[in-house]
Amino acid sequence: MEEIANIPPEICSRIVQHSRHSDLLHVARTTKNLQVAAESRLYNTLFLRDPGIVLKACSAVLVAGSHRGRYVQRFYFYFDIRQLRSRTASLPVLFWECVRDSLALMPNLQELCLSDPTYTNTWILDPLKNTFQLKVAKLSFGWDAHMVAFLQEQSELRILQVRECFADQAIIPLASSKLPALEVFDGHPRIAMELLGCKLTTLRFGVDEAQHIAIPNLIQHIITASTPLRTLHIMHIPQQVFLQAMNLITASHLGSQLYHLGVIHYPWAHFLEVEVASWEPHPTGVFRRVIAKEMHIYCPTLRHVVFWISYDRTYPFTYNGTDWIPTPGRQESSLREA
Repeated sequence: MEEIANIPPEICSRIVQHSRHSDLLHVARTTKNLQVAAESRLYNTLFLRDPGIVLKACSAVLVAGSHRGRYVQRFYFYFDIRQLRSRTASLPVLFWECVRDSLALMPNLQELCLSDPTYTNTWILDPLKNTFQLKVAKLSFGWDAHMVAFLQEQSELRILQVRECFADQAIIPLASSKLPALEVFDGHPRIAMELLGCKLTTLRFGVDEAQHIAIPNLIQHIITASTPLRTLHIMHIPQQVFLQAMNLITASHLGSQLYHLGVIHYPWAHFLEVEVASWEPHPTGVFRRVIAKEMHIYCPTLRHVVFWISYDRTYPFTYNGTDWIPTPGRQESSLREA
């Protein structure tokens, strides 16, 4: 046992490197050196869905004398509102305080994703402004003074996702010199207008019936901003403004500047076939389900997705109301390939 306890740190790191992730907790309980090596890998990426597990992970980071916080480089908290008893319910303040305090101990954090069903707990960002420099931020919060103050200190941020902007509140402007490294934005079109001064290469936003009138105006702002845009995605664009939007894009410098233009204006589709024969490697069962789920986010009426590789290799998936499940047997295509 004494020989095991005296294993050099570099050997411990090699042992942990070749250990299965499911075994790391047991490895961490073996010796002090193995604990340090195992925890550095265990806490490198925290991908959490259950608020109870989030509290346990944050509490472990907050243990006095612990250095676990410095190991964390990616903190993802995806929360499904269906876990709450009521859609109007919210996670308690103590939960968000625990998350805030643990994030304050993560100086090496590079990617942060937080889901708040109420979009109101941006106050947890206040003490974190100078704690770390993010490269990826996906925040299900509202765009308010707390959010803007936090983002204005993120000089290395490359990817930003903010989906909520309260319609009854004026948009809070972002200083033009801030977010110098921002390349990708995915979120609300009103927020996108505030970020056109950044060097965006990818812009993605969705619109609803109340916002479709403003689409031509937004596209005109994109054109005049002269951003180095290469990819533009507009989701759920109504047909009544589709042609006007396309004419504005093709008649401007964007027509030759864009590499990818994605416009989804059929949010009522029920069946979709995706030709994946040229994909390398071909997506496996798990990844096919992930792709189906992702497309369902942008097209909620979607019920059937078929992945086509060849005439004798088709993989259909059907939405059963809660999840996407593989459908046995071959199905003939009823739509052109997508």
